[in-house]
Amino acid sequence: MRLALLTPLPPAQSGIADYSAELAPALARLCDLTVYAPQPANGLPWQPIATFRGPAGAHGWDIALYQIGNNLDHEPVYRHALQWPGVVVLHDPIIHHFVAAITERRGEGGSYLREMLYSHGAAGGQAARVALRGQQGVDAARWPLTGRLIDASLGVVVHSEAAAAIVRQVRPEAPVTVIPHLVAPPPRLSRARARQALGLPAEPLLIGVFGLVTPAKQLDAVVLALNDLADQLPDWRLVVVGEDGGALAAALEQATAVVRPRILVLGRLPWPDFRRALAAVDLVVALRWPTLGETSGVALRALAAGTPLIASATGAFRELPVDAVTFVPPNDQAALRGALAALASDPTLRRQRGETGRRWAAATLAPPVVARQYLAALEAALHSG
Repeated sequence: MRLALLTPLPPAQSGIADYSAELAPALARLCDLTVYAPQPANGLPWQPIATFRGPAGAHGWDIALYQIGNNLDHEPVYRHALQWPGVVVLHDPIIHHFVAAITERRGEGGSYLREMLYSHGAAGGQAARVALRGQQGVDAARWPLTGRLIDASLGVVVHSEAAAAIVRQVRPEAPVTVIPHLVAPPPRLSRARARQALGLPAEPLLIGVFGLVTPAKQLDAVVLALNDLADQLPDWRLVVVGEDGGALAAALEQATAVVRPRILVLGRLPWPDFRRALAAVDLVVALRWPTLGETSGVALRALAAGTPLIASATGAFRELPVDAVTFVPPNDQAALRGALAALASDPTLRRQRGETGRRWAAATLAPPVVARQYLAALEAALHSG
């Protein structure tokens, strides 16, 4: 099979770029792969994404695999997917904000209205008209705006049953395949050396929150829980790793005078240091509410690193292994406090859950395992198309 993979790649600051950088070498071992991206693909056959053409082009291919996310890094991939049918990977089963950004926010209100009508019929059109008049915002969760992309595709790949259900809300007969998110097993790093390399304290319990700090990640809820637990937990620090997405200051304002000095904000880290940070912390908290059907790469990387995880009992999170993850209902501060207290006070429980998560991730998320599932889905789409 000759496969064209269209995607952003590092240094684009996108989790999907990192994902594709891990997926591409595994696919290249199974098929004749050409990567179409804005920059070279780390030794793999590569062409600039602007040169992408149909199957009869100079760099012909049998089928294309399009990596789509809910941000502007994916606009050229999206445009090509509409022109040349292939298999679309919807990392975000709701791309409303992306479609709005390439239409209405560029002054193309008519295009936004057409997309809402196309995907969601008269009701979507009415919601778009109200939004364009500035009378009321649009609930993106209700209007995923994936209809045109699904209709133009030979197949759709998502990473969870929760995401598949959202796709089918838009197009009930869509050919959807669930393939787990990919995470390469990380090297086992010494906790002490990881802390030393990052300048983190050697002795305290370290609680990690990773990823872009947005309101949906609920860092403020973690801070409020630690306010209540500050004197009950062993010596501890909260380590925040990730770029500020507009919610950092508000979360820090929630901290009491006792808690604020214990919050260490590292910001966005280079990839090697990100891995060190996952190895350095004793547990990770990955909350998400509301959720738009996305899969948390941070949660999966924590499991792959053998770091015990607290996660929201919602959406794709609920498909993670129950013996490796401590689940808390959204907006349930009592449950969050209980989960933090239980893991913080029990090193044996942390070790058991961490090792269970590591084994599950190695068996389920490793690149060769995931790449074989992609190849099967691509073969099916190629023969059905």
